[in-house]
Amino acid sequence: MFRTNLAGAIIATAVVVLGACGGSGDDKTTATPAETALPATAAASAAAATPATAATPRATLPPTTAGADLDEASAAALINAVVLVPEDLDVIAPWTLQSDTTADNAAFAAAQPEQAGDVEACGRLVGRTVTLQPEDIINAFIGGQTLTFFSQVTVYKNPDGATACANTAAQRLAAPGALARQFGGVFIDPAAVVVTPVEFPSVAEGSFAATLTGQTNAQGTIVDITILVVAFKSGSATVAVGSVRSGATPPQDELKQYVDLVLQRLEANQ
Repeated sequence: MFRTNLAGAIIATAVVVLGACGGSGDDKTTATPAETALPATAAASAAAATPATAATPRATLPPTTAGADLDEASAAALINAVVLVPEDLDVIAPWTLQSDTTADNAAFAAAQPEQAGDVEACGRLVGRTVTLQPEDIINAFIGGQTLTFFSQVTVYKNPDGATACANTAAQRLAAPGALARQFGGVFIDPAAVVVTPVEFPSVAEGSFAATLTGQTNAQGTIVDITILVVAFKSGSATVAVGSVRSGATPPQDELKQYVDLVLQRLEANQ
């Protein structure tokens, strides 16, 4: 059905999230498209969609010992405690898990060999992207509602590493069209994508918010899409939380509640 294919194509765009040395891959650490970062201390990642899987049960972690470096297991547990899950969005309408992708350092280095040195330099541990969609995706599309919310979290051994990797990756995005190209070919012409920084309340230790508006090819039909992303750093984690609509800019007030929720969980678990 045309609308089904069109909606599915738009949903897939949000799986490719922006971020600073973020996470890409799937839950089997299969290598996938590029990762990057938003300017200074902002986060994001590129990840390819994978079949929906059940979300790992939520857990609350004991506070990290002051000054202690995290390891991969504690990083994965931290991510599990903070990413958005369908239950977080059910206050809007019933939502479901569209994809849940994770990359360890081996997957990251395989997907981005030119950035493999960042693993050692920054102490990257693991990244994960969770993408959610409405259960009634067709009516959401027809009604011009938000089609996807995503949360991407990458954790490093310590806060200094998170900052270093974010700042280094930001330099890679200086070239025109570089930010749009991190969406793994979603946009037909990355150079034509309009990236617009937007005013958004400051988040945690440094944040950046922007919209990316361009055209995508949805089963042979050209569609205008806009992605709203808010990226920030908190402690040893870099984060991107965002939403996507077709034909309109996702509302900031709708997204802010989920940015705040992810930040609250990070602060409670670090």
